[in-house]
Parts: sequence; structure tokens; C-alpha cells
Amino acid sequence: MTQATATIDRPALAAHPVTAPAATAHPAPAAHHATGAWYAVQVATGQEDRALQFIREADEADALDEVFVPRAAVGVYDKQARKWTHQDRTLFPGYLIAVARDTAGMESTLRHARTFARALGDQAGAVRLSDDEVAFLNAFTKRGQRTILPSHGYIEEGGRVVVTEGPLVGQEVLIVKVKHRQKRAVIRMRFCGRDKEVEVALHLIRGRKA
Repeated sequence: MTQATATIDRPALAAHPVTAPAATAHPAPAAHHATGAWYAVQVATGQEDRALQFIREADEADALDEVFVPRAAVGVYDKQARKWTHQDRTLFPGYLIAVARDTAGMESTLRHARTFARALGDQAGAVRLSDDEVAFLNAFTKRGQRTILPSHGYIEEGGRVVVTEGPLVGQEVLIVKVKHRQKRAVIRMRFCGRDKEVEVALHLIRGRKA
């Protein structure tokens, strides 16, 4: 029987300054998101989809409003087709997100799943994701589409990035680094109380289109 809760610490980390246009401090939540308490669930790295299936099968009491693997579309060059395409990649390898109607029921579901799965927490039990962490996931994804889709924009003279389309519109302040050749951006977010950098698809051109 697998342990349902894994111990974590949640240190306070200072935000890192980023040169970017003015933007809101935190993304606004998107509509149609799951309701309930949000938890990070540790699973075997590389086995996220398999664990997701087993957890859903074990949720006979319907304790989970939603359980999903967060992903991000990233740019990948198809050498055969000689064009850029996108590939969905796991945002947090070794973790998935559970939205619980009933926390005790969730922990029971994880214990009975036919896989390694445990909610992150402390000695008192499972610890919820913070409001900011939930707001980020709801701003960049939604129920039924838990993948951060590609963004598009341009680079002004002086190197300032302006996003005109996609989930990063108005959120340029989150961009830490742009990988032009790979058509990706590295953005900073919080996950389980820690700063984390993840890659998302970002297509940029030089200068604004006429």
C-alpha cells in the first residue's frame, strides 16, 4: 500500500527581477476551472499518464473533482517535414495535480491506486497549493485543456519582448529568457512553494508587423 502523503518544506523565496513591459503581478484566473482544494501529487517520473489512469480508476468515491498532468506546448523542428511544430511536454515531471472535493477521500484514493502516488504535505497531512499557484494554472490552462498553448509576439528595438497572442499576453514579466532558435521562452512560476522555471512555446518576429 503506497504512502498517501509526502513531506515537503515550503521556504519563502525572493522573486527575481525581469526586464519586461508592465504586467499584472499575478495572472487572472480563467473561467470554467475546477473547484475544490488543489494538491500536488508525486508519481514516478515518466509515468505520469499511467499514474493518472490508475488514480482515476481508484476514485470510486468520486473524491476528486479533477486530476490532470499539467503540460506545455514547446517548439520542435521536424527535420523530415522541414517545419516547426509543437510537442506537449510535462510541465512538472514526476507530479500531477489533484483537485479534491474531499481531502480524506483523495488520500484514500491515492493509497488504493495501483501505482506509486502520494500528495505532498507535512506532518499534519496533505498541503494545498497556494492561491497564487492555483491562479497561475487556471490562467494559463483550463478544464479539458491543461496544456499551456503557444504564444506569439515581436521584439521591439532595444530587445523588449511584446506578446500579442496566446497565454503570455500581458504576462511578459514572467519571462526569464527567450530561446529564439528553439522558439521557446523560459518563464518563472511558483510550484509547491518554490520558484520553478519552465519552457513554453513562444514565436517572435523582429519588429511589429505593418
